[in-house]
Amino acid sequence: MSSVFILRESEPSIPSYLLQFDGGANPNPGPCAGAFVIYKLDEDGNKEDILFEGGKFIKDGTNNVGEYMGLLEGLKVCDEQKFDSILIEGDSKLVVNQVSNQWKVNFSHIRIYHSEIQKLLKKFTSVSIRHIYRDKNSKADGLSDETLEKKRNWIRF
Repeated sequence: MSSVFILRESEPSIPSYLLQFDGGANPNPGPCAGAFVIYKLDEDGNKEDILFEGGKFIKDGTNNVGEYMGLLEGLKVCDEQKFDSILIEGDSKLVVNQVSNQWKVNFSHIRIYHSEIQKLLKKFTSVSIRHIYRDKNSKADGLSDETLEKKRNWIRF
């Protein structure tokens, strides 16, 4: 398993919620989409129920824009719901390492998403992020594909 980057922690705690995100473009660059799924976690950190899932379509972008959009939209829902402690997982090493400030953000259009995400992260009591392999992110991946195919923005509770 990859390293977990603790982005914000007022006291050590087991996360209450898991946000998984994904994104893609077809072709790249071209139409793109990002999607997310939010799970409630039990006291041992295991997935319980899916609470929210959604996606956002963008007419023109890259796979990285889609990845960032999936994370951003998921974080907005976590913020709206006043979740305090979240674990974020995604299969984009680029996004995970840029959001955790391990890697530099080189492109100005990505800096906009990165900045908005950094502002949202400050609203949580505890938030961590880690890279996971694609096979562990199949739900978010499928939702991203669905969003790209249907070319629409959506959310399910």
